[in-house]
Amino acid sequence: MNRVNFSFLMALAAVSTSAFAQAPARSFAIADVAISASKIIDARAVPGLDGAVSLLISVEPDIASALAKASAKEGGKPINVTLNGKPIGVVAALPPAAEPIEVPVKLALSEAEGIAIHISGKPPLPDSLEEEGE
Repeated sequence: MNRVNFSFLMALAAVSTSAFAQAPARSFAIADVAISASKIIDARAVPGLDGAVSLLISVEPDIASALAKASAKEGGKPINVTLNGKPIGVVAALPPAAEPIEVPVKLALSEAEGIAIHISGKPPLPDSLEEEGE
C-alpha cells in the first residue's frame, strides 16, 4: 500500500471514530415512556399511498402495558413520540398491545428508515421467511 492511501485511510478512521464518539445518546420515548432498543421487537419505516411516511414499531408486552397506562392518563389526547428529547411524531391513539404502533412522521423515507434502525438497534425483521434467506 502506498503512503498516500495509508494516510488517507488513517485520516478516514480518525474522522469516523470521532464522529461516532460525538453521536448523541439514544433516548426514545412514547408518551414519556422511555423505550430501550432491547424492548423494541421491530421498527420499520413504511410509505403510505398518499406519499406520507410512518414508523411501525412493535414493542415487548411490558412496554405495551406501560404505554396503555400512559395513554389512559392522557384521556384520548394525542401522544408525543420523541427521539433525544425532540418530537418526531404524534400518535392519535395507541393500538391494542399485540399490534405495531404507527407513528406518522414528516420525514423522507430514507430518514425514517435511519430512525427505525437507530431506535431498535437493528434492521427491520424480514417480511417473510423467503426474504430472510435472500
